[in-house]
Formats: sequence, C-alpha cells, structure tokens
Amino acid sequence: MAAIAAMSPSRRWGAETNLRSWRRWVHSIDPARDNGWAFCGVELKPGADATLPLGALIVACDSSWAKAKWYTGQFIQPMTVDAALYEVKDDGLIELTRSMRRAWARDLLGWLVRNRPDMPLAKISMSNARGAM
Repeated sequence: MAAIAAMSPSRRWGAETNLRSWRRWVHSIDPARDNGWAFCGVELKPGADATLPLGALIVACDSSWAKAKWYTGQFIQPMTVDAALYEVKDDGLIELTRSMRRAWARDLLGWLVRNRPDMPLAKISMSNARGAM
C-alpha cells in the first residue's frame, strides 16, 4: 500500500491492493479439498484473544494481492501468502510448520497427514448444500 501511495496520481489510477487474514481452530481436515476449506473448525478473529484447550491446532493465513498498471521504481509483488500451523502449549503458541508458497494448504495438510495421523477426517455430506439442482 505504501508503494501505491507514493505513486503519482496518474500511476495510482488502476492500482489495487487486497489484504486478507484469517485464523481457524482446526478440529478435522477434509481430504477432498486442497485449499483453506480443507481445515474444518471454528473461525477465530485475527489479533483477538481466544481461550483454547492445550494441544489445539490453529491454522493462520495472511495473504495480499496487489495490481499496478505502471512500474513505479519499486517492485510490487503481485501475490504473497504466509500460512502457518500452530499448537497451543502452556506457554503460548508454538509454530509447527510454515509455508509461503501458493500451494500453502497442500503443504500444511501434508505436514498434518505425516505428523498427526490421529487428526480426524471430516465427513461432509453435500445433500444439504444450497444451490443443488
């Protein structure tokens, strides 16, 4: 956003940014998905305090997207993702694994499958899904 603010008005036209952050207390994983929806659980508000049991797993994802039609002398990275998996311990959160790749969900799911075989798999029924014909 700072790079866009530093642009001249003519270059600022058409430039956009989008920042997203989300957190989820993971209860189970859906093996049929390979994105953020694969982590089933309770949504947590980024930056807010939450009371969770010891051993709870949390997935955190921060992503940004930027578009600028003109080169400004500064590089504006078109997309960044920073995702991590945390566990709640007595002294706070410990990071279990992190991914900054576009396929971040696959990385975190792969870590869970290899290192936490006891993680329950979600059984999703699509019979009550809206928009079904």
